[in-house]
Amino acid sequence: MFEFQLGQEVICVDTSIVPPASSAPKELVLGRIYTIRWIGIWKRQHGGGEEVCVRVEDIHRYRRLPYGSHGFATYDIPFLALRFRPLKKNTTNIDVFTEILNATKISEDA
Repeated sequence: MFEFQLGQEVICVDTSIVPPASSAPKELVLGRIYTIRWIGIWKRQHGGGEEVCVRVEDIHRYRRLPYGSHGFATYDIPFLALRFRPLKKNTTNIDVFTEILNATKISEDA
């Protein structure tokens, strides 16, 4: 399903509202590239269950949330992993085409 790694670059593909949330994450920008700094299971608030989530570099979403009967605790709220896809870097080797081009230039010069 998700094959993310720490330090991996990902692209944001979804900034929509995902129920049971009542608003979309304001910090994310659709199409922007982020770097993963944490991957794990996060229990969503309001009965949303547990989800695979990630935290990304440069965004820290500290929120005070209820913590059992002890009051509140501050958490760095992660994003749902489904909002991201791995960034595919172009690793195509074009050496074979360069060789063909160079061979064509040599035969034209002869």
